Amino acid sequence: MDLISYIQNLPNVFLENPLAQTIGLIAFFVSSYNFLFCKDKKFIIFTAIASFFWWLHFILLWFSSSEVLFWWLIAAWLVNFFDIFKNLISLKYERNFKWVLWITIIYLIIWFFTYKWYISIIPTLTAIISTYLVFFVRWIYLNLGFLVVIFLWMIFNYISNSIWWLMTDIFLFFFWLFWIYKIWKGNKKTS
Repeated sequence: MDLISYIQNLPNVFLENPLAQTIGLIAFFVSSYNFLFCKDKKFIIFTAIASFFWWLHFILLWFSSSEVLFWWLIAAWLVNFFDIFKNLISLKYERNFKWVLWITIIYLIIWFFTYKWYISIIPTLTAIISTYLVFFVRWIYLNLGFLVVIFLWMIFNYISNSIWWLMTDIFLFFFWLFWIYKIWKGNKKTS
């Protein structure tokens, strides 16, 4: 499906599961606030809150999904469920390799049981990348790392009809590119 057809079909997708898409809208606002105004520990706390809403969003999408999307959405809601705890644990156990290892093993188990097609790898891959980021990386490097995570989720959400997460990812991706450009331009002036 091309992008124009996808955009034209958005009202139908919304009407297929308005509760899931409304929860997704709430998650959109929480995620946008987080990425625009939070940093370091506050960023991680709001990431956990956003993960809760995304978890609920994907569960609700799962109930109305086709057989093709069924396994992808299970992977997405399981990853988001564990993301809630991962983010909160990372606040207390920053730079703790044992926690990173255990959480990564959980994500690999999710991947093993939900893999059906290469696209179903994306939730697990993003979870593993973000695990490393929230435990070991701060400030601008945390944001740069999440650019990769957002790009991967954009691909997944385009395919799985998650309107609000796709919109969140597109918004945040371009906002972050602009933000990184401003930082780069500011550093270039001071050099």
